[in-house]
Amino acid sequence: MNSHSDKRDFDRFPIESEIEVIGTDNEGRKFLEKTMLKDISGGGGSFIPNQVGNYFTGQPLELKIHLPGEGDLSACMEGNARVIRIIKTGDFEKDERVVVILDNPLHLKYTK
Repeated sequence: MNSHSDKRDFDRFPIESEIEVIGTDNEGRKFLEKTMLKDISGGGGSFIPNQVGNYFTGQPLELKIHLPGEGDLSACMEGNARVIRIIKTGDFEKDERVVVILDNPLHLKYTK
């Protein structure tokens, strides 16, 4: 458990890994984007969106986080999450992050 006063239940770890995000925007259009995960914890994480306008607070998302692998076998973690906030980390749209909370633990899947 985290002892910081920011009320997080889990420590957050910086990680850069490919993530696929599936969601539905404010206008009801489904989207899928591949982008970069920036950090993760036992309860959530954040990523850099390609189209920040696709996201809104409370939005349900499907996540697929690709894990590094070797050879023919690869793995990913999949699960559902909700957007809890969108934060600006700089002056440009590319400097924004979407912060999510997991609805349940991620599931590990192997693929060939």
